[in-house]
Amino acid sequence: MSPRLALVVLAAGHGTRMRSSLPKPLHPIAGLPMVEHVLRAGAAANPAITILVVNPGTANLVDRINTALPITTVVQDPPRGTGDAVRLAMAACPTATHVAVLFADHPLLTPETMHRLVEQATVSQALVTVLTTVVENAGNYGRIARDARDRVTGIVEARDDHHWHRRGRTEINSGMMVLDAA
Repeated sequence: MSPRLALVVLAAGHGTRMRSSLPKPLHPIAGLPMVEHVLRAGAAANPAITILVVNPGTANLVDRINTALPITTVVQDPPRGTGDAVRLAMAACPTATHVAVLFADHPLLTPETMHRLVEQATVSQALVTVLTTVVENAGNYGRIARDARDRVTGIVEARDDHHWHRRGRTEINSGMMVLDAA
C-alpha cells in the first residue's frame, strides 16, 4: 500500500539572518524564492497534504509565493524548534502514515532525491529515515553514527562529539527526514 504522505516544510525558525527585511525563505535563488524550490522538490513525492510551518511574522508566506500546490499553513507561535514545529504540523494531518520533514532554506534539494528518500522510507519500513550527506568538514552539523551493520544509531551533535570523529570526510545529518507518523 502506498503511504499517505504529509509534506511538512519548516519556515518558522529564525535560522541564519540574511541582513535583509525579506524573510529568508523568500530570498531568490535562480529566479525563485528558496521555499518554492523546496516545495517543487517535495511535490515529486506526491504528498497527500503539504503543510508550511511559519512564524507569526511570516504567516502570509504562502500568499507571497507562486505555487499551484494546495498548502495548509500552520503558525508556530512562538517558534520553539524543529520538534515542536513537526508536532504542530502532525496535528494538521492526522491521517498521514508518513511525514516528510523539509526545510524552507534548502533550495538545492532535488525532486529525485526527495523521491528516493520517500521510497527508501517506504521500502525499509523504518520509523525514521534520515537524509544524510558526506562533507569534507562536519563543522557544526550533526554527525551520523552507525553500528557494525551500517545502521544509523544516532546523530552526534558537535558539542557532544570528539573532534577526531569530525575530521576529513564525514557523514552528516541534513535535518531532512521521513517519519513513520504513528
